[in-house]
Amino acid sequence: MSPSRLLLANLNGVIVLLSLWFAAAQTFALLIPDSGIPRLAFNLYFLLLVVNTAAAAPDRRRLLRSLAVTFGTAFVLKFVVLEQLSAPGSGWLKRVLQAMLEGITLGALTQAVVHPAMGYVALVSLGLFLVGVFLLPHRQLPGASGLAVRDERVREI
Repeated sequence: MSPSRLLLANLNGVIVLLSLWFAAAQTFALLIPDSGIPRLAFNLYFLLLVVNTAAAAPDRRRLLRSLAVTFGTAFVLKFVVLEQLSAPGSGWLKRVLQAMLEGITLGALTQAVVHPAMGYVALVSLGLFLVGVFLLPHRQLPGASGLAVRDERVREI
């Protein structure tokens, strides 16, 4: 959005910004566990990472890499580790994790069991969000193309 753009272009920018805002909120809601200590830990984790990223002001590539690693880690923790801990039965991973965390969590790690397809739906949703962020337009320096910037870097060396 800019005063130099047409009204329709600015309206389009507002719609894209709101869509991104709601998609990001849904992505966070998807990755945060439903209750207990994991919910508190994930909320603090995301808060600290968002504040740190805002302070660092990374470029486009680093921001996308950071989002992919952050959301990927949260996905694995929620849909693999916590699901294994909360699933009925006693698999070897569940026994190992419960033995490691027995005295620390006092049983507050378990979550409600969800449908097995939920992890796949979450993975597709997460992938679509990251692709959508990747496809957003980005700023280029006036008069600079990727080739010209690359040529200037080569000359500096």
